[in-house]
Amino acid sequence: MANQIFHDAGETGLNLYALIADKTAQMWNGSAFETIAAANWDTYDRALTEYDATGIYSADFPPAIPAGVYNISIRTRAGATPATTDPVARALAVYWDGSSVTLDPAFNNVATVEKIFFDYAVTGKVLYALVSQSGRIYDGTATLATIAAASWAAYAIPLTEQDGTGIYTADFPAVLAAGLYEISVRLCAGATPAIYDSNVRTQAAYYGVGATTAYCTAAEIKAAMPDGNWGTSYDTLLATLAEQASRMIDQYLRRKPGAFAISRDTVRYFDGNGKQRLSTGELAAAPTSVQVAETGDLNTLTTWAATDYILYPLNAADDGKPYTHAVIDTLYGSKAVWCAYPKAVRITGKFGYATSTPGTINRAAIIQAVRWFKRGQNAYADTGAIVELGQLTHTKKLDPEVELILAPFKLGPH
Repeated sequence: MANQIFHDAGETGLNLYALIADKTAQMWNGSAFETIAAANWDTYDRALTEYDATGIYSADFPPAIPAGVYNISIRTRAGATPATTDPVARALAVYWDGSSVTLDPAFNNVATVEKIFFDYAVTGKVLYALVSQSGRIYDGTATLATIAAASWAAYAIPLTEQDGTGIYTADFPAVLAAGLYEISVRLCAGATPAIYDSNVRTQAAYYGVGATTAYCTAAEIKAAMPDGNWGTSYDTLLATLAEQASRMIDQYLRRKPGAFAISRDTVRYFDGNGKQRLSTGELAAAPTSVQVAETGDLNTLTTWAATDYILYPLNAADDGKPYTHAVIDTLYGSKAVWCAYPKAVRITGKFGYATSTPGTINRAAIIQAVRWFKRGQNAYADTGAIVELGQLTHTKKLDPEVELILAPFKLGPH
């Protein structure tokens, strides 16, 4: 599929190009992602072509890039060649599934980040980021704080310019749980961050959530096809197929992406119900923390002890299944009910089915990836796609054997 990068500029005759960065703020140079370097700027640009003098421009997304969510900056070339000083026309996040750019149903084209990435196209500035969630702000600790002007300096995360390119980055705070955050970038007007500094960008971003794990590897896929001496020439393609098969399994089983290999904590809120039993959804392990607004004030959370509640099913860990609800321990705990206030319960934990991929899920992902690969070797007769060209347009239906394997894990309609 061609012309996946799309930009409606509303003006004809522009010289536009796209920059593609991954979640670690590394830039695509035509063959791989690398640390941003001004000297390599001419390898980063991907020229956009105008449609018939309509002011609409497009370019092909590089087919060698693995599936995932990426940051795209579209710049306007001011001179004969791309330059780090070219102004930014648009910044967006897209989901690339290996063959086309699409709206990802899980992330809705919100960027997934390990680093904060901001293309300002102006060099030598002092910028910093603020990270917040649900009206609370990161202050250097794992617990988000109530916003207070006196603590402003503690909120600022300094951004570092990458080699004089006008692109600024910073590590996302690793102590924070995975989840959806708001990132605002401010321009420092004085010697230190201040509340009157101007905001130059605000965006939503997923941290950790987008870092899903494929349920099988390229090596496992090759091992399932012992009739060939594969070497490493197909590794990138097989890794993409593994990722796609894994996400299709998630979708079929009505789970969040990566639910069968959860590695990071996320934060979820629940309404207190005034009862002893609280449904939590699937938890792959005991929660890291349970906090409750016992007075209804969401800015005052009390951390409950693990002895205040019991996780059910009781034998879930031994049975290789997730916990699904928590019940007040009236014998050994100090609580009576889950306080009956809206959004009163804040649970930090690994929400999903398992922390390591169950063997049957691994097997299902391998079978599905092999099926797609073999169809590619047969030239995808029903679709016309060709594996050798990196085109992964395939019939998006699971293999019947895979559906049989997955049946015990499937959630009901919701």
